[in-house]
Amino acid sequence: MLRGTSTLRLTRRELARWTKITGFTPGEVRSEADLARFALRCKRHFWGTSEDTRFLHFLINEELQRNLSGLPIDTSGVPPGWSTHGEARRD
Repeated sequence: MLRGTSTLRLTRRELARWTKITGFTPGEVRSEADLARFALRCKRHFWGTSEDTRFLHFLINEELQRNLSGLPIDTSGVPPGWSTHGEARRD
């Protein structure tokens, strides 16, 4: 997440991760509140009590927390030859 003096912007990698997790593009996210509202809209769209829904809500919560904390993605457990997106590299 790129932070300015009064606004913020998601990086391409973060936009790709949100899109992969939710199936939706976050669009205009300029504040932490905007990102939290987007996460809430996604969780309302994917409602229910199934194990899959609970897991998706968990992923959304984890991604939101990671974005808001400013911590980088942990790539220590990524196998050689794989990207951080879980896909094989095309080197």
